[in-house]
Amino acid sequence: MDCIAAILAGGGARSAAVLGNPWTTEGLAAEIGMSRSAFASRFTEPVGEPPMRYLAKWRLTFAARRLLDTGEPVSRIAFEAGYESEAAFNRAFKRNFGAPPATWRSEHAAG
Repeated sequence: MDCIAAILAGGGARSAAVLGNPWTTEGLAAEIGMSRSAFASRFTEPVGEPPMRYLAKWRLTFAARRLLDTGEPVSRIAFEAGYESEAAFNRAFKRNFGAPPATWRSEHAAG
């Protein structure tokens, strides 16, 4: 069961609220009425990774889509994706995608 997907199911504004929330495993578990340990086990088994790692990847995937689909500044996309600083976002993005966000955007822009 993808418990975070259940939280994100509202889409739109709800997904944006999820991204901007500084979630913890405990907070996600409380959102769906489970204990932290039960949630972590129930989530990790089918998904294959812990909830917070999954959420971090989900945030970076969201940010990558925003980089390609909008002309918004990297700093705004970082904030929308739930990062407290552009520097933290740049480090996480580079670690995941192999290049800083602005470079990655230029390299993957259509056209």
